[in-house]
Amino acid sequence: MQIPRAKLAAELNQSSASITQKLNCKTPWQFADLVALRELYGLSADFVTDFVPYESEAK
Repeated sequence: MQIPRAKLAAELNQSSASITQKLNCKTPWQFADLVALRELYGLSADFVTDFVPYESEAK
């Protein structure tokens, strides 16, 4: 499932530029971001921060 950056930015009350920076690993995800992503989409912090490869979640 892909989440559009604009939608994610709106849900996290951030700018699209901020989300782009986080997705490109230029800016770290904040704890509040990780909590919101868990609540909204069930994504673990390890998955979001790429400690767990996408391929292992897809199985």
